[in-house]
Parts: sequence; structure tokens; C-alpha cells
Amino acid sequence: MPPNKYLRIKAGKNARKRILEKGIQAADVKVFSAAAAGPKWLIMFELDKFLISHFFKNTTHKIHFAGGSIGSWRAMTYCLHDALQAIERLHHAYVHQAYSDAPFGKEVSDGIQKIVTNALGENGFQDLLQPNQRHLHISVSRATFKTDGKISTFQKLKFVPAYLVNIFSRNAMSKYFERVIFTNANQPIYKPDGYQSHHRNISEENLLKALCASGSIPFYMSPMMMEGYEHWDGGAADYHMALNYAIEDGLVFFPHYRSFVNPGWFDKFWPGRTASPEVLKNTLMLYPTKEFIQLLPEKKLTSTDDFFNHDDETRIKIWKEVSDLGKLLVEDFQKLLAGKVEENLTEF
Repeated sequence: MPPNKYLRIKAGKNARKRILEKGIQAADVKVFSAAAAGPKWLIMFELDKFLISHFFKNTTHKIHFAGGSIGSWRAMTYCLHDALQAIERLHHAYVHQAYSDAPFGKEVSDGIQKIVTNALGENGFQDLLQPNQRHLHISVSRATFKTDGKISTFQKLKFVPAYLVNIFSRNAMSKYFERVIFTNANQPIYKPDGYQSHHRNISEENLLKALCASGSIPFYMSPMMMEGYEHWDGGAADYHMALNYAIEDGLVFFPHYRSFVNPGWFDKFWPGRTASPEVLKNTLMLYPTKEFIQLLPEKKLTSTDDFFNHDDETRIKIWKEVSDLGKLLVEDFQKLLAGKVEENLTEF
């Protein structure tokens, strides 16, 4: 049989063996991983809806939902009792966000707080502070330096040392951006990987701050102050959430918008800086084909550049079209569930 046209699979050695023997089963998923993406996530909206309403619908075992930036917001919706309505609230608020002609700093930070609050809904705090079998892990990057909190040349220069040291060593970059995971699972789900990391239990006081901090993109937004530190977008430390997840038996399920995995945001500037096969040994990654990308309105993934390249009406129209095309990914995923695995599978 020919491979799927729009959605393919990459898998680590353990994950490959498992899905070739058993197929793709929700009961095998122990971790759901969601990358930082900004508007790139929109191609996965319909897939998120399908996963929530069908694939994960009847699961009763413990699943950890981990994400950074927009990925943390997506992961959060899966953990709510009204998960399907939550992802729809997130999508609507995200697509319809609008700002002035120079959207920087506090204006955008206030905007993302509205998006997160809207997605949480009336009972979101209660659901996350009193979890059942679905646990949330929010990746945030804590800066060891301070900026003036305003978008300026001075602020941008503060990030240069982190960029430079990352050229030589990703783990050395944690001298500038430490990983902080806010969770309701009481313990980390990842093994030490040499990157400076901290664990925090979510609380009524820090939950909204952590979710907003995780999406606070440098140079666009203001940092979130917690514990005397500036906290920034989770993607700075964990761009594609390539953590060394502490699971011995099961899958890390990773619907992704790329065919590769960059550990940190600065790593995307270096084509060879991808996550190691050992780290990804339990990972099952879904990703769109080049044929799918060519179907998108501008033949590319949506991005924050769209705010500057289009007026709001045009941007919203494009973002809705991109979201709707995600139904093709759902159709191909259903083929994978029906057994069309091997012909669509490559190994990390």
C-alpha cells in the first residue's frame, strides 16, 4: 500500500517495535508531548479535537501532558473535564487575537493572559489543582539575568550570551536560561539531562502565571516575574520538548509540525542540533508531509510574522483555512489507527 499523503510517523527504537507489534493504541501512551510553536500549532487543531474526542476519550490510566509555550496551553486543555470545549475556546481566542500596529510588551502579554483565561474556562483551576489521571507539566524558561522588561536594544543584547554559549553547548546555556517545570504530578517525569532544572508544584497563586510565562516570547512580550526572576517562553529551554522522559514501558506521543526535533529554541539555527535517538527511543512522532505544507494558503506554516504581513481580517481568514486543512491530518491518522503503520514509519 502507498504511504499516507499528508501525515507520517517517526519513532524511536522502542516505540517502533511496539507499534509494529501492537499498532497505535491510546492505552500505551504514558506521555503526551506538545512543542512550542506559536501559530504553527494551528495545523494540529483538528487533530487535537480528534485525539480528545476519540483517541483518548475512554482512557482511564495515568497520562502526563507536557508542553512549552502554546504547547503548554494545548496540554492544559487535555487535562480539563471539558477538554473538547477547552481546545475550541483556545483556538477561537488564539485565532481572533488582535493588537495595535506595534504589538509589543505589555499589550501582547495582556492579550495572551486573556487567551489562557478563556481556554481555562470556569472550572479550569479546579480541574488542574485537583487532577485525576491526567497530569499537566508546564515548561518555563527562567532567566538568570534581568532585562528592563521593555522591548529595546538593551533587552535584546541580554540574550546574546545565551545564544553564543549555545553554539558550543546546549547544557551550558542553562547558565542563562534554566528549565522550570510547573506540575500537578508532585514529581518530575523526566530524568536529569545535564540542563539546569527546577520542579515546582502548581498552585492557585502560580498556575495562571506559569501558563502565561510559558508563552512569553522574548522581544514580543514582557517577562513574567516569579520568585524574583524573569520567566520567559518555555521554548527557550525546551523548544520541541525533547526531555528524557522517565518511562520504562509505554509511548511518548508527540503530534508535531516538523519532521525533526530541536531541543532548544536557539538550536533551530543549527541544522545538526537535533535530539538524540536515545532521548527519543520511546517517542512516537506524527508530522505533516511536504505535500501537506504545499496545500496551505501561503505554502508554509503560519507564524508570528503573519501579524506584520497581513491585516487582521486577512490573517484570521488564513488561520481559519489552515486550521480547517488539518482535517486531512485526521483522516491520515485514522488510517494509521486502522493498521497502515509500517509503510508510513521511519526511525529516529
